[in-house]
Order: sequence, then C-alpha cells, then structure tokens
Amino acid sequence: MPNYPKVLLTGFEAFSPHPVNPTESLVEEFLPSSDIQLRKAIYKSDFEVVSASYPKLLDEYRPDLILNLGLDARRGAMCLETFAINAGFDPMGEKTHFAVDGHKNSAYHTHINTEKLALELCEAGIPAVRSNHAGTYLCNHIFYLSLKWAARHSAEALFIHLPFTTEIAASLIKKNKTIYPSLPANMLLRGVDLAVRSLVSSEKVVS
Repeated sequence: MPNYPKVLLTGFEAFSPHPVNPTESLVEEFLPSSDIQLRKAIYKSDFEVVSASYPKLLDEYRPDLILNLGLDARRGAMCLETFAINAGFDPMGEKTHFAVDGHKNSAYHTHINTEKLALELCEAGIPAVRSNHAGTYLCNHIFYLSLKWAARHSAEALFIHLPFTTEIAASLIKKNKTIYPSLPANMLLRGVDLAVRSLVSSEKVVS
C-alpha cells in the first residue's frame, strides 16, 4: 500500500438525553475523497470505556491525523474546537467532577488553525466556526487524550462538534415538538471530507 497519511475518525453512540447521535452514522457512512489510510471507531458514551480503550487504539494505529466528532445539540454549525482542558464532568457517574489526566497539563491546544479551516468550510457553503474548547463531557475527554497523544508522536488532532442532521432533527421535532438546530447529513459528510483533505494535503495543519 502506498504511504498515504493515516487518519483516525471517531464518533459516539447516543447519550442521555438524546436518543440518537448523528456522529455514529456519519462516521460509518464517511468515504474519503482523498488518498488516505482510514480507521474508524465509534465509542460508547462512557468515560471508563473511552479511558481504557482509546489510548490503546492510538498506540496500535499511530495516526498522522486524528479527527474526533461529537454532538452538540445546541449548535447549528460545525464547531472546530481549539482547546481540550484537564477537567471532566460526568453527571451520571459516582465521581462527578475529576481531572482527565491527574495533575498533568491543564490544557492542550491543537496546532491546527481552526479559524482558517472554518473559513475554508464557510467558503465551500458549509457553516463552520472556530470554538474555544470542547466543554467538560466526553467530547473534551477524548479530545484531551487525542491532543496528549499527538503531542508525543508528531501527529495532529482536531475535535469538531456537530449539530443534529436535518433528517434526525425532523424526526425529533415530530416527536418532541421542540426545535433543534441542524444541517443536512450530506453537508456534514462533505464538511468532514473537506477538513480531512485540507489537513492532510497542505501546511494548513499548523497555525
């Protein structure tokens, strides 16, 4: 096989209070248009599961680019996260507040120029913005682990928060009579593909 860049793409299963997580199907359906080696992983929305298995996957696959996807049902655009912080919050766990990594780095910063990449996505007709950090739930947790690993292995990592797909939102609105921000599934897939192509093909990886 040619020495194509190795890309790891991850998403999550559904988590309370949302009955479905669009990142699960988006990761499963994603077909890259660029020449890459691609590994996909879908994780249960569980801190212990991610902490135990995700670092092993990173060490086994050794990706050049890590792209983590997660749901934020409040947002109506692709949100490119810049920081992951060393703090976790598990509203359903016994240990509600905790450090992701003991007393180590308080935060990690992606080397990817999220402002520039967001502009590229917008110019392609895909709503996208730079965002500061990935919160304190599992999205931040996996992003912190990604950036920590990337810093030690000359790799790059990015987390993108996504809204519901329009198709999922329509179903939820019908059931709950509540409005959810959304974007079409094919647009989100195109946005993920554009991000991957941009990041593996040029110096735009580095701010």
